Amino acid sequence: MTNSVHQPKPAPFSWDELKTVPMSAFSSLQAYWLTDPLSGVIRSEHALVECGELIDFAGIKYHVLHVPFCVVDESNPAAVASLKAKKDEVLIARLRATSGPSDDRDLLPAPARLDGIVVRDFTFAEEMLVNAIFWQARFEGETCAIKTKFSGHCAFSYATFSGVAKFHYATFLGFAMFDFVTFQNKARFDSAVFMGRTIFRETVFGGRMSFQGAEFTNVAYFTQITWPLSFSDYNQSFDRCVFLSFADFHSSGFGHFSAFFGTKFSESVRLDDVPEPVARAALNHDLGGAKAFQGQSYEDSLKSIEVGCRNLKQQMVAVGDRSRERILYVFELQARRLQAATPKTEQLISDGYAFLSDYGNSVTKPVIGILILWFAFATAYMFFRVGVPIGENLMQAGELSLSRIMPFNTFGDITGKLADEINGTGRPVTAGIFAALTGIQSIIATVLGFLMALAVKRTFQIGG
Repeated sequence: MTNSVHQPKPAPFSWDELKTVPMSAFSSLQAYWLTDPLSGVIRSEHALVECGELIDFAGIKYHVLHVPFCVVDESNPAAVASLKAKKDEVLIARLRATSGPSDDRDLLPAPARLDGIVVRDFTFAEEMLVNAIFWQARFEGETCAIKTKFSGHCAFSYATFSGVAKFHYATFLGFAMFDFVTFQNKARFDSAVFMGRTIFRETVFGGRMSFQGAEFTNVAYFTQITWPLSFSDYNQSFDRCVFLSFADFHSSGFGHFSAFFGTKFSESVRLDDVPEPVARAALNHDLGGAKAFQGQSYEDSLKSIEVGCRNLKQQMVAVGDRSRERILYVFELQARRLQAATPKTEQLISDGYAFLSDYGNSVTKPVIGILILWFAFATAYMFFRVGVPIGENLMQAGELSLSRIMPFNTFGDITGKLADEINGTGRPVTAGIFAALTGIQSIIATVLGFLMALAVKRTFQIGG
């Protein structure tokens, strides 16, 4: 297997380095690999060489599972296949010895210590019970663990998956640790069940990230993760996913809202608390990603953002986080406004709601609107009176306009007096226009007053 060397690269663990790695049940990790998984006999290095488990590469010895595939010429399929076959044979023997079926000889302590191994296109058998530590392992090509059961303590910490990682319908009975893992391609955990504490801390998702239909019965940590760059790679990532316990997304950025389309949270969820401009930038990132699609796909993407924001908003309501509840509510409305399926009337109202009060979050906008309303209608009312000194006309028009804004007839029945005055001059049409204007002003003033009160309530968090 080592005859045709092709552009050698350093292997992660040499045989001598394994001797320096401590292990509780053995003197070192090297002693662990010297132990035969079937008989429990401590083998000599010569015996490992004879059976093809110990390989000399460029003057340095490596266990076969730690040898990178670059030691063989990739253009020689037979050599690659031979190395892969030996790796798979040794790895499966280790897995079965520590956590396999009852007819296998359980002579090695669990979990299996598979630190730094290098495998390619490896498939975990469906019936296999995997209880192992894959610390800093390298999984090249496609890794298939569909319907595999991971028992006990299962750790992939610092591992790298260069190809598609398939964990569909996998069951993790104990701890599942994917901290510091790098998924360079797709990471599929669709319909997987995580029964123990699950950790995806500082995990890098370089391709499609999918936990659709997955179930987390215990605490789940997705802290400091690196999300996929492409909108399509994280859109609806947690669709139909159920978190039955606390879900922690702290330090993973406040955004990627469409990922939470269809997500069900039974308990609380923890998100980053970021300034509003940062949150708006996150929404714009989602909306920009949705624009890459056309037609119905674009509409579906906007719907994902809307529903994702709503799901997260409801969680903020549950924990009393009014600041992020307010932000997510605005984002939900904005995503809905952009959808073609949204009725035109609703779109128009949404535009007005945004323009007049920033969706009920701005006190300043309604106040400015009321001032403009007062001035505009006061100016209009001046044209209804003829032969009145300008000073008196200006004063009464201003009072009239203010009276239509203030409730409870604060300034008396000024409207009625001026209406009678206009009627007395024999101008019924003008009187009708005057009455219509005063009514319109009152309606607009009521709307602006309501929006101002709503903004005050939200700003100062008045009430429940």
